[in-house]
Amino acid sequence: MPRKNTAKKLETKNFPEALETKGGTDLDRMEALIERLDVLGMETKGVDLDQLETRVADMESKQQQRPPESGRASLDDDYEWGGGDEFDLGYKSANIDYWRTGDESAFRDLAMETKDFSTLRQEDGGYWVHEEFSDSIEHLLFENSPIRQIARIMTISSKSVELPASVSGPDAGWVGEEDARPTGKTPKLDMMEIMPGEMFSRLRVTQTILEDSAIDIEGYLAELIADKFARQEAESFITGDGVKKPRGFLVYPQVADASWAWGKLGFVKSGVAADLPDTNPGDMLDPLVDIQTALKPEYHSGARWVMNQRTSGRLRKLKDADGKPLWSESVQEGEPSRLLGYPVTIAEHMPDIAANQVPIAFGNFMKGYTIVDRIGRSMRRLDHEPPHVQFYARQRVGGDVTNSQAIKLLKIAE
Repeated sequence: MPRKNTAKKLETKNFPEALETKGGTDLDRMEALIERLDVLGMETKGVDLDQLETRVADMESKQQQRPPESGRASLDDDYEWGGGDEFDLGYKSANIDYWRTGDESAFRDLAMETKDFSTLRQEDGGYWVHEEFSDSIEHLLFENSPIRQIARIMTISSKSVELPASVSGPDAGWVGEEDARPTGKTPKLDMMEIMPGEMFSRLRVTQTILEDSAIDIEGYLAELIADKFARQEAESFITGDGVKKPRGFLVYPQVADASWAWGKLGFVKSGVAADLPDTNPGDMLDPLVDIQTALKPEYHSGARWVMNQRTSGRLRKLKDADGKPLWSESVQEGEPSRLLGYPVTIAEHMPDIAANQVPIAFGNFMKGYTIVDRIGRSMRRLDHEPPHVQFYARQRVGGDVTNSQAIKLLKIAE
């Protein structure tokens, strides 16, 4: 965002008190000051000229002491946290003051240091959250978004990312030491673009909480934001339509695994209509083994099951012909339960067991599904509506299947 021309503002706005001195209007001082203001990108009104000169001189002195590469870039450029510990601590303090009281003056002071208010403030009036707060949200998102825990995650600073996918492998063969090497075909690459969509959330917080200095306001807001964001993205990674949001793996084109082709997800049928087979012990095992064997061996290391809690309840009762449970409950916190030796991820947005639904997926999601986070989270304090204060938080997230060989589905027959 281009810097606003402060000099023009001072020319077009009538601020008599900013131009008055003891000896009358000092045009030379005013013109010199306007030039210095223009360099700094400062905005001011109703300020005594002597005080203004002092503030400008102070800010110029601080800038001379800062390394030339310090400051922050906007999200449309490469966004990096810079400026040293002193700047970051000041930015963190400015965030907290703004959240608690709505006071933006600390941001304005920082903007004078960076020479550009647009690097801190967004077009919607929000501000970039400081790094520690952003990291806290990211950590909480990881804990509460099941697909995020098992997928590949990329962080970008650009508006989108293009990823190559090898649709056909290169030729390979054997030759003698002195034999001519035949020219093989070049592997066919398919490029796919993932563009993050903007995810937003409105929060309502009581004024009492904001004013209580004993409350960790950062942790409190981070939990609220992460909870709302996790719910939204968890659903999108599974069933999102890809329009201004991630494309979920269940909306990908699906075909019977025997007819699998690149760009489609293969499925195996349950074997009975509208349910999993369970007439005899071991019947339910057959489709589970089928989906396991449908996945190529190179994806088995790191493979896992994905299903909702209700489906897992059915499978927890699964036993083989000898009555031995095929589900292994987790005995250690943080470790997943296992089915047929592979870990299970519980994702509540997976469908229930019903006709023509896909209640179970099996695959290597680290290789099959990619989540793209665009750097930067911002938050805006909205109008005060006693006894609440509203906040508007946003971040940008994308996702898509990037290897359709690495995920297989169990589909319930009609």
